[in-house]
Amino acid sequence: MSDLLAILSQGAASLAAQRAAAATASHNLQNANTPGYARQRAVVQTTLPADRFGGAWIGRGSVLQTVTQARDRFLEAQIPAQLGLASRSSASATTLASVSALDPTASGGLQSALSGFYAALRAAAQSPADAGLRQQAVNASRTLALTFQRTRAGLEDARKGIDAQVAGALTEVNGLAKQVAELNGQIRNARIVGGAEPNDLLDARQKAVDRLAELTGVSPVATS
Repeated sequence: MSDLLAILSQGAASLAAQRAAAATASHNLQNANTPGYARQRAVVQTTLPADRFGGAWIGRGSVLQTVTQARDRFLEAQIPAQLGLASRSSASATTLASVSALDPTASGGLQSALSGFYAALRAAAQSPADAGLRQQAVNASRTLALTFQRTRAGLEDARKGIDAQVAGALTEVNGLAKQVAELNGQIRNARIVGGAEPNDLLDARQKAVDRLAELTGVSPVATS
């Protein structure tokens, strides 16, 4: 009777291990398009030691050892720094694009107004008695003053827009930092209770850390 119960117990353990492997494969399929998801693999090993029966060793089935993730730690260690560099370049390009008031190729811009002003002054200096040239110099100075005012207004609008973007990013950064702290606590508890790696929690934390690196340019230091 005890042998029968042992066989049934071993069969149940083996079925549970294969069920876990099938569930892991199903989990991979369901998250094939999930951003930040790392493919998982169920590690099934033979139950040791085998039982000796007469002159032979009889195996005792299999058991689930753990569920691992397919990750390249070397590449992942380089991702935050590269995300930060890409983010800085993108922010610089966006900021410069928003300051269109200083575009030297823009029609009616500051460079054009300055060129017109100096040209009118040179013409008036060469023929100071010409009332028409003097009036052109006055008109050019007015145009230059108005252009300076428009440029200042354009720069102020760009500054306000950039400040608003920074404020929005700061809110997201604070939320992500809080999320990472909460995930760290959940990961610690899961390791203590289950004695194994909580892969889905690790994926969620990595996704949040990558986004933080993209927003702030920081390089995280893993401690657990």
